[in-house]
Amino acid sequence: MKQPDDDAPEGVSEETLNAFVDDQLDAGERGDVFEAINRDRRLTERACELTRLRGMVQLAYRDCPKPKHSQPAPRNLIIRGVAAAALLALGALLGWVAHPDPGGSGILNEAALARIARHDGSFLVSRVGAPTPAHDVRHVLLHLTSSSPQRMELALNEVQELMGLFPRDQLQVEVVANAGGINLLRADVSPYKARVEEMIRKYPNLTFLACSNTVAKLKRKLGPGRVDLIPNIRVGPTAVHEIVTRLQEGWIYIKV
Repeated sequence: MKQPDDDAPEGVSEETLNAFVDDQLDAGERGDVFEAINRDRRLTERACELTRLRGMVQLAYRDCPKPKHSQPAPRNLIIRGVAAAALLALGALLGWVAHPDPGGSGILNEAALARIARHDGSFLVSRVGAPTPAHDVRHVLLHLTSSSPQRMELALNEVQELMGLFPRDQLQVEVVANAGGINLLRADVSPYKARVEEMIRKYPNLTFLACSNTVAKLKRKLGPGRVDLIPNIRVGPTAVHEIVTRLQEGWIYIKV
């Protein structure tokens, strides 16, 4: 009989584990993943690693979600291990933010960052650096998770403000939507469908990306033909994967 470490994590796909870490599973599904984690040390380690990466993209959150204490006692060690991994990642990244890449490539100038941060606190910047040379391309990722029309409008307003700050050849913006934020990109639901379409036409340096996990979950819930995205919306990897990749590439991360 094989030990759990001798084989791939049982019964939990990479997609499901990403959805678990990204908090996109319902209570029953999360319970199943917790049970699998308790049985398989490799799965535990993978969950901790994904949570550590997720901690990277939560670097600038001022209001971190409060830990949940409703899990049964046997699972507490697992939860504490996952949380500890996230905290270690956060601590490491705080050091990274305090000592940005001296090259400054891909980082917005401080004046622009301050302008973004002066709003109502819903926008939080992942790192700050020295002013960049005028010819450098600034890369900014905005992350939307809320179905609130006010948040959606705020995100679109910030995109347009950024577009007004820099020439198009010096700025690349990506809006990543998952969880409730996906509604901004749904043709039959979005309160800003026309505006999103207009912005896609107007700004070739702007990309909207829908999280593949969120889209898949909607298809399971509503049916494959019931998820209608606005044209030219990219369905990419999971939100966590995309954001971590962009951070590693030097992009600025802004949580809406």
